[in-house]
Amino acid sequence: MKTVMMLRLGRQVVRTNVPVGLYSCGIQGRFFSETKEGTPVTENATTEESTESPKAQESAEDNLQAELEKALSERDDYKNKWMRALAEAENARTIAKRDVTSAREYAIQSFAKSMLEISDNLNYALSAAKENPSLEKVVEGVDLTKNQLLKTFSNHGLSEFGQIGDKFDPQLHEALFEYADPEKEPTTIGQVLKSGFKLHSRVIRAAQVGVIKADESTPPPPNE
Repeated sequence: MKTVMMLRLGRQVVRTNVPVGLYSCGIQGRFFSETKEGTPVTENATTEESTESPKAQESAEDNLQAELEKALSERDDYKNKWMRALAEAENARTIAKRDVTSAREYAIQSFAKSMLEISDNLNYALSAAKENPSLEKVVEGVDLTKNQLLKTFSNHGLSEFGQIGDKFDPQLHEALFEYADPEKEPTTIGQVLKSGFKLHSRVIRAAQVGVIKADESTPPPPNE
C-alpha cells in the first residue's frame, strides 16, 4: 500500500507515492531524489525555504543608504566643528602673542613721554647758547648730552623725527601754522618747534611744525 505525499524540491512541489512501510519507519519526510545530472538531493518536507521578496531587499538597501548618508553628514559636521575650534584656538594664540609683544615693547611708553621734555629743554638750551659766541664750550657740552640722550632713546626703541624740508604728513606732524615761502616747496615743513618721537612703530608725540603753504597765484597742477 502506498501513501501520497507532497514534497518541495527547491521552489517546486512534487507529488509522489510513498510505500506505507517506508513512511511508518520514522523517516518522516526525508527523501532522496536525483537531479537531472544524477546528483542526490536531500529535501526536508516539513521546512519551507525562506526567500526575500524584491520589495524587502529594496527596502533594506534604502535603509542602509539612509544610514550611510546620516553617518557621512555627522562626519562632515564634526569635521567642520573641529576645524572651527582649531582656527579659534590659533587666533587666540596669535592675539595673546601680539598682546604680550605689545606689552613688552610699549611698557616704557609713559616713562619715554616724560623724558621728551628733557630733550626739548636741551634743544632750547642749544638754541640760546649758540647766539652767544662766548658759550662755545657750553654748546659743546649740551650737544654731547643731547646726543647721548638720543642714543639711549634709540637703544630702547625711541626715535626722533621731524626735519625741515620733510613732506607734511598729518599722521606724523601737527601743523601749528602755515606761511608762504617762494624758496621752499609747498606742503613741506618750514619750521620745527618740537620734534616728534616714535616708540618702535607707534607715534607717541607728533612733531609740531610750520608748513609752507602753496602760493595762491600759482595755478594747481593739472589732474593726471
